Amino acid sequence: MPGGEDRISALPDGVLQHVLGFLPAHDAVQTSVLAGRWRHAWRSIRRLHLSPEDWWDRGSPEHLKNFFDALLSPGGHDSILEEAKLDFDGLVEDCAHAEVWIRRILSGQAQVLDVSFATLENPPLVSRHLRKLELTEMILEGDVLDFASCPALEDLKMADCRLYLDKISSQSVKRLNIDSCYFFCDCRPSISIPSLLWLLLDSCIVPFLGSMPSLETAFVKPAAYSRDCCIRGAFKECCGICAECTGDGDHGSRCVLLGGLASAIHLELVAEPGMLIFGRDLRWCPTFSNLKTLLLNEWCVAIDFRALLCILEHSPVLEKLILRLSKRREFITVLSYPMEKLPAISKHLNIVEIRCRDVNGRVCRILKLLSRFGSAMQISIKLVSQLSTCFSFETWLWHFPANDDDECNIIVQG
Repeated sequence: MPGGEDRISALPDGVLQHVLGFLPAHDAVQTSVLAGRWRHAWRSIRRLHLSPEDWWDRGSPEHLKNFFDALLSPGGHDSILEEAKLDFDGLVEDCAHAEVWIRRILSGQAQVLDVSFATLENPPLVSRHLRKLELTEMILEGDVLDFASCPALEDLKMADCRLYLDKISSQSVKRLNIDSCYFFCDCRPSISIPSLLWLLLDSCIVPFLGSMPSLETAFVKPAAYSRDCCIRGAFKECCGICAECTGDGDHGSRCVLLGGLASAIHLELVAEPGMLIFGRDLRWCPTFSNLKTLLLNEWCVAIDFRALLCILEHSPVLEKLILRLSKRREFITVLSYPMEKLPAISKHLNIVEIRCRDVNGRVCRILKLLSRFGSAMQISIKLVSQLSTCFSFETWLWHFPANDDDECNIIVQG
């Protein structure tokens, strides 16, 4: 208020810099006209937010470029810049400048960098301080995702990016999130991050995974459009007879995915209809020596029970198994497994949860198969709606049928 006390100007420098860091850069600069105390305060902000959304009613993209150049020029910033968020949406013609601005930011001590709508090429990023990097709707080329020169980087997230490269590597990253990214390369891309603790690969081409001995949690869902789908089956389902579906194709003598996931404690493997990569990897199935919680969907029972039994056999300390089954046509082939030929599975497996829309013949056959491993297993069925939300009741298996043609005797508890 006019004539009122200016309490904000009385704030300590550190607090004032912190507050200005929440403003878009242009607004932060405009505070220089408020009073003498504010004239150069914007030069000391520790959080920088640059977005064209704040500029379309104030000037041209060229004006914005000039502002970026002035703000990020050597000597244009007085304090340690800890965090930067750069949105170049709509400034395609200025993408050549994006690399310059990003490298100027990293040449300081920025620990968090969030960039969207830009192109990054060689050489790789260089920073001794960067801890977290988020890239959204970017074009990434060459060796830009070789993080050998970012020894402090621990969090890497990419979403909706176009990757013209065949390798992602780091010796320090602990959490990796790749969501809806597409690789444009002639060979299968690879990920070499031995320090990884947490991994999410969602809706992208399946890469080769290197050894990850410290991995704890992983979620993998290959893209439905990837090269690892069966092209012969009807409705994109596995045909069950071609060399790829049966695991007899020329795929090299090593795992693509499962080898890198062998140390995981919590693992989710989800595939769309016709996806082959998990089933093929089971030809060289590693031992999941630490695995305690496992979620699988349709792929493990799409043709028969062999894939499910194989992964259970190689999970010696598994405690909880979740099967998520949709209401698609049943292609399952009922296999007769003599009791003496059943593989040994984890003695710790005491919780099996089947999530499905109804209790059909396939669910009953799965229940009967699991019952042959012993009675100590607590098996529950959760009926799930089309919106993938669980109802408030569960069905508990009390009796297994003597024959495959019999119905399961299941009691519903409220």
